[in-house]
Amino acid sequence: MLLIAMIVYALVLVGLAAFLLTHRNRPFLTMSVPTPELASNMLLTSILIIVCAIVCIVAGIIVSKMLALIAITVSVIFVGIFGFSILSAMN
Repeated sequence: MLLIAMIVYALVLVGLAAFLLTHRNRPFLTMSVPTPELASNMLLTSILIIVCAIVCIVAGIIVSKMLALIAITVSVIFVGIFGFSILSAMN
């Protein structure tokens, strides 16, 4: 059961990372084109999220609830930090 949950969560993370990667030079939210600083934050966040997705799959395969909890927590922190960087880019 943990493996299925981690695979689903990893797919959501990969989808978010793909969205961030593809919108670095295209319209993003209300911006016509993201600022260079926001584009670099999008790249960094997507890389970190992909790493978290890989850790999630590994946690599901080895059935480690602690590793799964750590991966979920870290990915949520990364996405939260990115959310705050969006706020600073919009001002």
